[in-house]
Amino acid sequence: MIITLKQYQEIQKLQKKHKDTEQLGIETLRLITGKDIKQISLEESEEILNAVHKELDMKDFPLVHRFKQDGVSFGFIPNLEDITVGEFIDLEALFKQDDLQLEQIMSILYRPVKKKWFKTYSIQEYTGSDKYIETYLKTDFKIILGAVVFFWTLRKSLLNHLDTYTHQTSMKNQTIA
Repeated sequence: MIITLKQYQEIQKLQKKHKDTEQLGIETLRLITGKDIKQISLEESEEILNAVHKELDMKDFPLVHRFKQDGVSFGFIPNLEDITVGEFIDLEALFKQDDLQLEQIMSILYRPVKKKWFKTYSIQEYTGSDKYIETYLKTDFKIILGAVVFFWTLRKSLLNHLDTYTHQTSMKNQTIA
């Protein structure tokens, strides 16, 4: 089962809104199937809700470098050392928000592939455009969560290394003095 980014965001809203698991299940069924729940058999509803629960309960979201959606090939920023100031500032601002706008984050991290050579590729320049927002909302939510987990892990690692380096430098300066 593929849960789109838009469905994932709606499920997150439903989870905040409904503390009653029965009502949450009904609303989730309606959202995922697009059907009136009166038309869904008990067996089918159980299968769907179990599949949704399994997808949402995943702990490992691998980084996906390339994917295709709506006939367009998208690629993750190929070389993070080449990230632009604009990309970095926009990502930092988005990650600081309480309500993550995952489709906006996706528009920075994944852009249409311009050229492809074997396993390498280049992507379109970053312009801050919302051109593919609707496409990103139809994408499997695990793709963006993989990228977000990757960035949080990278950021945490960099902060730990910076803290260690700062502590070591401070200790050296104290020893010298």
